Amino acid sequence: MEFILQISRRLSSFALVRFFFSIGRWLIAVVALNSLDTNSFATLLFIISVIEIIKIISDFGLEPFMFLRIDIVRKRDRVWDFICRAKVVLSIISFLLVFSVGVYLENRGLAICGALLITGSLVTVLQGIIQKHSLLQRLHVLAFKAGSALFSLALILLYLDHWESFIFALVLFEITVVAVIAQHVGFSLIRYHLFDGALKNNHRVKVSKILLNKSGFIYLTTLIANLAARSDVILIRPLIGIAAQAQYTAAYRLTEPLLQIVASIILSVLVSRSNFSNLDNAQTLGRIMKLLWYNVMCMGALGLACVAATLSVSFFTGALSAQSNMLFLLFIALAPIRILNQFHSYALMKFNLMRIVFLSTLSLALTFGITLMILLAGEDYANIIYLVFALFCAGEIINFCYQWFYLRKIVCTS
Repeated sequence: MEFILQISRRLSSFALVRFFFSIGRWLIAVVALNSLDTNSFATLLFIISVIEIIKIISDFGLEPFMFLRIDIVRKRDRVWDFICRAKVVLSIISFLLVFSVGVYLENRGLAICGALLITGSLVTVLQGIIQKHSLLQRLHVLAFKAGSALFSLALILLYLDHWESFIFALVLFEITVVAVIAQHVGFSLIRYHLFDGALKNNHRVKVSKILLNKSGFIYLTTLIANLAARSDVILIRPLIGIAAQAQYTAAYRLTEPLLQIVASIILSVLVSRSNFSNLDNAQTLGRIMKLLWYNVMCMGALGLACVAATLSVSFFTGALSAQSNMLFLLFIALAPIRILNQFHSYALMKFNLMRIVFLSTLSLALTFGITLMILLAGEDYANIIYLVFALFCAGEIINFCYQWFYLRKIVCTS
């Protein structure tokens, strides 16, 4: 009972912080879809997606270690502090580069949108500090302030009619939410973790091992997964066109908050058990994986993903006629298996098996490469975006099967 209570408390802050950031971007996409023309809408989401890809590239796989190390050291953890500092500094450097490119290209939207790199980094660090110090009191006040900012954003969006204005509104909203969370945490704790104290030689060795050894697999895995998920930016827009990108991006953006919010649940479990042994992790995971409801959920998610892939191929070949909102529904059907893939990846990380996560994620790289070759062939298919989605489904299905069966093997041998 105490464990469940601890999970619920941690979940409240994780879900709260992720909820408002995810819903803010979801709201931007919804209103922009109904307010802007196709070109403007596609450009808006294209710029935001580019920024998110840059965020992954510049992070160097540090973010997962922030949550993995939260409860490992009860006293002050200088390595954890340095990871937080490195993440913030890297985000500032990335922003300056994006801002300079935006100014050079005379693209104000890109220049301002780069600020999302800093707000995203800060909210992750502040979220980690909340968990490390169990600052779970007065969350209702934090929720009210962040909710007021979200309501103000919704009112502002009603009067906007240009894609750059939407970016300005989103940046202002995220800055406001970061300020609200920072006030909740307190400047003394922020200074304690981000500014006070120097890194000793033994800490530098630990950080170097994390960066050069453990984070390499995480970095490549995260990069592959995000590039495959954002085919709208990397493949569809340059090779198929803006109209196709607008359709694919809308479906992706309007379903992504579901994954982000559920990811907060997974992270809450991850943080709560971050100081447990591998034996405890195996026993806990074993109990979960042997439950009937869990296996039914896994089989159902796998079935939905297979149906989504089959339907996508049918729409691509013209065997079935696709409706305008069908891609959105297919992304919804794929969401459960993507969520389970996140859970299985975090579970494998608990056993220091990041190489397994990396190998399973290579299936996404394989399907991404196949998609690229098909698009470069230049065949003029009317519904080719459904083939892109079908191959993405295939990658997620292979990823799921590899991780699921590997975890079951671990549970059976522990």
